Amino acid sequence: MLQYIIKAESGYCMKLNKKKEKTILKRLIIPMLLVVTVQSLVFIIAIFILGTVGKLESNAISIFSEVVNSRKNSLESNMVHNWTNNKNFEDIIEEYCSSIVKNGTQITKPMVESLLELLRYSKVTGAFLILNEEMSPQNGYKAFYIRDLDPTNASFDNSDILVQVGNSKIIKEMKLTMDSNWNTKLYLSEENEKDAFYYKPLRAAQQKPYAFFGDFGYWSAPFRLSKDDAQIITYTVPIMNSHGMIYGVVGIDITLDYLRKNLPYEELVKNNGSYILAITEDGKSFKNVLQVGPLYNHVVSKSNLFQLKKDTSIDNIYYLEYQSLYDPEITAVSYLKLYDNNTPFTNENWVLCGITKKSILLNEANRLRKSLFISFVCALLIGGLGSLIFSFNFTKPIADLVAVLKKSNPEKPIKLPRIQAKEIDELSETIEIFSNDIVYYASRLSKIFQIMDLPLGTIEYNKITRKVWCTENVPYLMEFPEKFMQQKYFEEEDFLHCIENFIRKTKCISTKYAPHQINVYEIKDNNKTRWIKLHIVDQEDRILIALMDATDEIKEKIKIEYERDYDVLTQLLNRRSFKRKIDELLSRGISGVGAMVMWDLDNLKFINDTYGHDMGDKYIIESANVIASLNEVGAIVARRSGDEFLAFIHGFHSNEEILELIQKNHKKLYETVFYLPNNYNTKLRASAGIAWFPQDGMDYDTLVRHADFAMYSAKRNTKGSVKEFNLEAFKRDEVLFEGKEELNLFFELSLVKFAFQPIVDVKTGEVFAYEALMRPQSEKLKSVADVMRLARAQSKLYQMEYLTWTGAMKDFISQEEVANDAMLFINSVPNTRLTDIDFKLFEDNYSKYLHRLVVEIIESEKLDSECMETKFSLVNRWGINIALDDFGAGYNSESTLLCITPNFVKIDMSLIRDVDKDIERQNLIFSMIKFIKTRQAKVIAEGVETKEEMYTLIKLGIDYIQGYYLGKPEFEIKQISIDKKKELLDFQKNNNLL
Repeated sequence: MLQYIIKAESGYCMKLNKKKEKTILKRLIIPMLLVVTVQSLVFIIAIFILGTVGKLESNAISIFSEVVNSRKNSLESNMVHNWTNNKNFEDIIEEYCSSIVKNGTQITKPMVESLLELLRYSKVTGAFLILNEEMSPQNGYKAFYIRDLDPTNASFDNSDILVQVGNSKIIKEMKLTMDSNWNTKLYLSEENEKDAFYYKPLRAAQQKPYAFFGDFGYWSAPFRLSKDDAQIITYTVPIMNSHGMIYGVVGIDITLDYLRKNLPYEELVKNNGSYILAITEDGKSFKNVLQVGPLYNHVVSKSNLFQLKKDTSIDNIYYLEYQSLYDPEITAVSYLKLYDNNTPFTNENWVLCGITKKSILLNEANRLRKSLFISFVCALLIGGLGSLIFSFNFTKPIADLVAVLKKSNPEKPIKLPRIQAKEIDELSETIEIFSNDIVYYASRLSKIFQIMDLPLGTIEYNKITRKVWCTENVPYLMEFPEKFMQQKYFEEEDFLHCIENFIRKTKCISTKYAPHQINVYEIKDNNKTRWIKLHIVDQEDRILIALMDATDEIKEKIKIEYERDYDVLTQLLNRRSFKRKIDELLSRGISGVGAMVMWDLDNLKFINDTYGHDMGDKYIIESANVIASLNEVGAIVARRSGDEFLAFIHGFHSNEEILELIQKNHKKLYETVFYLPNNYNTKLRASAGIAWFPQDGMDYDTLVRHADFAMYSAKRNTKGSVKEFNLEAFKRDEVLFEGKEELNLFFELSLVKFAFQPIVDVKTGEVFAYEALMRPQSEKLKSVADVMRLARAQSKLYQMEYLTWTGAMKDFISQEEVANDAMLFINSVPNTRLTDIDFKLFEDNYSKYLHRLVVEIIESEKLDSECMETKFSLVNRWGINIALDDFGAGYNSESTLLCITPNFVKIDMSLIRDVDKDIERQNLIFSMIKFIKTRQAKVIAEGVETKEEMYTLIKLGIDYIQGYYLGKPEFEIKQISIDKKKELLDFQKNNNLL
């Protein structure tokens, strides 16, 4: 710990201090840099607040959008007004409609001439006429298709015209030139997407045959008429007359090469843009029609589809989806108005997109932003460099002064140079004065320790100077080498050498005898042990250590600790430390088997009472010495209480090995002679119980509890023996073993309620009496049988008798209105009676009801003549009745009947059960009834549970019936049901028994 304090702190803490220290140089540089920074920031913020950069960006985007929109207007004008003027189409449609009357569905020379005029006037690259005949598409359509690849330079002799499809006769007559891919017919299929230019307007017109032909005009997507043909887009309208007859279509085409000339991408941002003509239906997904410019391949995928995401801050500006976030493409979108509203193809929107890199479009704004940043950085660099030079020149003399101060000897007066700065020179003078005072006060502290003869010392380690100061007695307390004994100031290296010498001699025991931040070191020298206590305070710039010789204090703590964990009389572990050790042992896990053994010394009370407690203590010590010999086999032995001992034996392979050890120890105990005064002696005696690990328990509490029970069994059955734990006996007698406190609580708090079961008069069907049946309300004592066993074992039958009499009568009279004049049967123990005082108190409290009381003598206990005489005296005194319970099941039922002459006799339920099915039992009960009635007593059958049992007993001559069939015991007194009463009386009437 000390090495950490001095060695580790000397490195780490100095680094920490360097991070925290604030030099004059920093104090000067930082404010200057802040001023320069604030000035630059004010300038930049002013520019941004005015929105100069933002306006530049907005203007660039607006100009870009206007260029695209202007180009859109130009293209829209060509496509709507120049290339697809409806007037041009009207001529050829009228020509065909008038010709069909004369020539039928044939393409004539005048039609072709009209088609040439359409080509020339519209200045398009192609024109065509396709007839709609009712024939299979596989046979081809009659058509005439002409092409002029350069419509801007028309030839007067039509030599620049190429015929793609048409009648060869007309071609020759008009001296036209056939294309290399010429064909007489045009082969189209509605399933082929490229042939939509023919089918879409045709089908639309068929649905509305009387509409204007121009409403069905259709611009197609790019396609090739043949494999080697150029890519074209077409505009097609249906040929239809005023009666709704549709004869075919007429249209023009524009090659994409010609269309590109109308989209000069050079006008977009210094040749760094592209035009894309596209079709969209939802405004999100776009299909490419035509592309111009270098950015096309970067923007549009091979599928010719792309998607746009709208910039919500600027109208008509979009960004491409799935693009680079670092330098995205900015897109200006302008929609072409090619179709009128409410026409079939109004949902196919043609758009012109102008695309360029955002970085190129906003180049000027970015240049301005970069210039501002460079200006800001330059201002910081210039200001910082100037501040550094100024501050360094200002602080150098002060730094020189500090260097002199660091090198000064603290044991001698300090003399510092002057730097001709008034404030600093005054500070130097003050330091000189204070250094002299510090030397004086430091020596005074050591003198006070010496005068008071206090084993104290202090150490101060300066993290900055890396020097150590200590009081004079520190070297003696820490046993420094001889050459350092008179020294108070140490260099770090020398002090570390002394500390390492101290560490070698000591052992740190901080966790046992000191709180956090206090270390205790144990020093053993010449069979003597002493302890040094160090209290460490780690401050920002120094570490303070207070030393004290804590030998007396630690010895006292060791003594207290021993007395806490050990029994002072026997020197064995006490109960608490034994439990802690066993819990720790079990939590770690043990191999093999183990045993928890509990001893209880016999005859200790006799020795204490006869020879005094001093002799009793010696008896305990002698016994403890014998039991403690089990420590030799690795057992843990403890004194539990006055005359009880515990031992846990573990690490063996079998129970037999451990049992043999215990029996040997027990034999040794029996063979040990204990000498008494007056030359008397006796042998040590103890009863022992064993609980096996793990079969009888796996935790401390269970093992001790079971060993205690086994010892209790040994003491109760064969005093002085060794008994092993028996689970069946424990389950049977647990209540006797553990119920003492519970029984006391049972009687103190009267944890009982009484249930009342009706006893019915057979002749009248009325409730003659109620028997009060005890129902324990204790958590552990669940049944009356448990309470009786425990009360009998602990000689508390009197409390049981008192609680039965008073509790039953109290609950009964609280419901007296319901009970009417019914009698009350109270169970009474035959060998127990209340005291005269309790009888008198009972008489005073319940005199009004005493004549209704029937004392029921239970047959489970033997009679006591004196107790019975007292209870019989109440017959004349109170007018009570006597009943004999469980007749036929207790001790000598017939002789008991002859002795006590009861008013009522209850035949036990064991004889009543299934009596209707057993003739011999019926004969026995009949004989009992006959015998009882000769004694002038009434007979009660208890435990009647079925109708058949009741009927049989009535026939046998029973007087009263009690049982679940007529009424269950309940806390609330109740009459029997009317149905049961009627059933009882009807049976007797039907059998002439009334």
